Amino acid sequence: MGIVCLSITAQAQQTEIKGFVKDSLGSPMELANVMAFYKKDSLVASFGTTDSDGRYLLKVKSDEEYFVRCSYIGYETWEKVIIAHGESMNIQIELIGTAMNLDGLEVVYEFPISLSGDTLTYKADAFTNGQERKLKDVLNKLPGLEVDKKGTIKFQGKTVDKVLVEGKEFFDGDSKMAVENIPANVIDKIDVISNYNEVDPMRGLDNDDGLALNVKLKEGQKSMWFGDIEAGVGLEDRYLVHPNIFYYSPKTSVNFIGDANNIGEQSFSMRDYFRFNGGFESIARRGGSSLNLSSDELGLAMMQNDGAYHTSTALGALNISHQPNKKWNLSVYGIFSGVNNQLKTQSQRNYVGIQNERTELTESALDQKLGSGLMKFEATYRPSSALHIGYQAFAKVSDISDEDNRLSSIFGVNDTLLENNSRDPYSIDQKFELFNTVNDKNVISAEASWMHKKQRPGYFLQTETKPFDGLLPLIDNDTYRLYQNRSIVSDKIESAFNYYYLINPRNHINLTAGLNALIQDYQSSIEQLTDTENTLILDPDRFSNNASYNFFDSYLSVHYKTKIGKFTMSPGINFHYYANSDLQFDDKKINYKTLWLPDLYVNYDFGGSERITANYSVNAEFTDVQNLGAATILRNYNSLFNGNRMLQNLWYHNINLNYMNFNMYNFTNFFFMLNYQKRYDDINESVVYSGTDRLSAPTNAVQANEFFMVDVNFEKKFTFMKLRAGVGFNYTNFQNTVELNETSNKSFGQTYKFSAESNFTTWPNIELGIETTISDYISAGQDQRYITNNPFVNIEAVIPGGFVLVAEYKYTHYQSDGNTSNNSYAFLNGALYYRKADSAWEFKLAGNNLLNTEFTRQDSFNDNIISTYKYFIQPMVLMFTVKYDL
Repeated sequence: MGIVCLSITAQAQQTEIKGFVKDSLGSPMELANVMAFYKKDSLVASFGTTDSDGRYLLKVKSDEEYFVRCSYIGYETWEKVIIAHGESMNIQIELIGTAMNLDGLEVVYEFPISLSGDTLTYKADAFTNGQERKLKDVLNKLPGLEVDKKGTIKFQGKTVDKVLVEGKEFFDGDSKMAVENIPANVIDKIDVISNYNEVDPMRGLDNDDGLALNVKLKEGQKSMWFGDIEAGVGLEDRYLVHPNIFYYSPKTSVNFIGDANNIGEQSFSMRDYFRFNGGFESIARRGGSSLNLSSDELGLAMMQNDGAYHTSTALGALNISHQPNKKWNLSVYGIFSGVNNQLKTQSQRNYVGIQNERTELTESALDQKLGSGLMKFEATYRPSSALHIGYQAFAKVSDISDEDNRLSSIFGVNDTLLENNSRDPYSIDQKFELFNTVNDKNVISAEASWMHKKQRPGYFLQTETKPFDGLLPLIDNDTYRLYQNRSIVSDKIESAFNYYYLINPRNHINLTAGLNALIQDYQSSIEQLTDTENTLILDPDRFSNNASYNFFDSYLSVHYKTKIGKFTMSPGINFHYYANSDLQFDDKKINYKTLWLPDLYVNYDFGGSERITANYSVNAEFTDVQNLGAATILRNYNSLFNGNRMLQNLWYHNINLNYMNFNMYNFTNFFFMLNYQKRYDDINESVVYSGTDRLSAPTNAVQANEFFMVDVNFEKKFTFMKLRAGVGFNYTNFQNTVELNETSNKSFGQTYKFSAESNFTTWPNIELGIETTISDYISAGQDQRYITNNPFVNIEAVIPGGFVLVAEYKYTHYQSDGNTSNNSYAFLNGALYYRKADSAWEFKLAGNNLLNTEFTRQDSFNDNIISTYKYFIQPMVLMFTVKYDL
């Protein structure tokens, strides 16, 4: 076993204090908290938590006098004064049971880490050094927690579903909004809540395994306004304004986030807009059947928009929660954002599966704009823990466009193109829910939702060369201008009624009856704008469509859940009856189908923070009218798409295995995740080439597709160092049809990560690491490999006089097999902070991309194209900013 300790200063000679914690009957006590305090000033010298055998181990400086204290909920606090000497000391601890009292609870919760039920609590001050600025800086120093570059919080490799502040959702629980804006200096404790469910009657009944993070504020920050206001200017007219204002009281919370800058920091990007769903989840998520609605982002240039050559952004976000009494809780928020990205790219695209291998070289200058608004109202009525009634309404609206000036070269033939994709979708979602514990044996729930959505995607193409010659009946012109017009109106209704019969505290049965319905109207046409400013609508029988699609799914489900000791199991079966129809070209097609979809949930809890969970299910997935609409669609400058009304649903086996072990005895954190899918009748694309153009259509694959993913992460915390290592594998084997030939496409991705980070209080802290990514693509006789190596160094140094220096360096070597692409580049970002002790003012001199690196590299693989991209990024930015803490 290892060591769990946190010392305040580096020591040359140390003494190990170890032993066992047992109760008065001699039984070992797991997860008891043991701490050593310096007697001279009562500062924490070391702390630990006992393992399953009751063992503890501390490391302290030799020849010092300490208080050694042990505490456990429901037991008297044990304390002894010792003088550390020699290499090790054995001290056995016996705890005596006592009545529960609030004072005892408070002592336990003041320990750096404590576990109570499904809640793991971190005392933030035990792991931070006071130089942290936002919530993300705090979380990255807590064992088992990390925040990635997208603002996603992961605990032991699992994504946190919701972020709360003082028990209240922060902008619908969005992690990115929280980690980038909540000040670090107001944080007291962090609760990680496993098996989270905000609905009291449902706790322990479902297998959702929800994960939530609750931020607890310091006492001085409650019932008062706090936050910070930051403003900065830089060379070449760079600017930054970023206010964060918060208020929390027992009844009311107010969160305001504002941002305006042109330095590439996107508080709310286009990816964030598409990710935000208002917290609405499919009511039928456990039924094994889903309906895949086509996304608003299809056709837009989404890649790398957070590394644009130039970006300007503006954000205003307000979240208010109010609890007028113990029964009612009301909340509302609005997020309004504007983003303008200018991207410059070069790419090499290899088209696979055709007789003559074809490579296309492109240069692109893209102007991308997003204006968006998201608004949500939520009301919850909880007169008691037995009844929960809720209503939610979520509105989402946007105006999106990207204008692309592109130069394409194939076989040395150049073509100058102008493309414009536009989107202005809006949607309204409403949901009603009721959960009621009728008595000790019976629990019922009723849920219903309705979504109304309108999408009007448009695509404009201008080119000097006649496009799609032989495929589209175009009038000859010097300049060709085409416009693809579409309109999709969708109404989706879901409802479910659940009945739970509790046989006993460890066994229950769940019966579900539900209905899902989708009604869609679809219109599309292709127009040619001639030199005489006339508009020619292409042949309506081939290039226009006015379709309607109705999808109805009624289902019944039975699940049984049992718990035997540390073992939990929940098998289930879902019966679905489908009645689907589409009307196109005055022809109506009706399809009836029944499916039996089983599922199984298994969990074994070893105790403490170690468990293994397995999920198996058979799932069915249906598509929508955009894939079923049988008319030619102009997708981009060299691609046409035809819907296929003969498509059938796909179905697949899904296996998910998770193992986690967070050992608080030796601060070792291990996480393993495996996911495997075998997909039958999968919807792939069939591609036919005509010269340099391609015509695609969705088809059901003849052979099964396979997807396999493994993610392993290990973290070990020593006295003054933290080690992290991770390995990831991602394998896909999918089929498509190219020139009427079945083609097998395989990709295999490998990721290896390792880092070592020091953890000193007064000395500079350094993190050293490397990440290696290997991507193999095999398709139609082509075998390509791309290798990326990323060594990195991060430094944080406290300089006497109130200064802090932070620097980040990352080197990249990108190489393709055969050295067809071999590039190296590096990034250096740095900042010098100055703040007087106890001052509310902070000054910062910062530089991004100090090496003035011009571009980054990336590769990708889809049904028929292997691509490598060069992204030109924002040049060096120098800024001076001032921040004031409210």
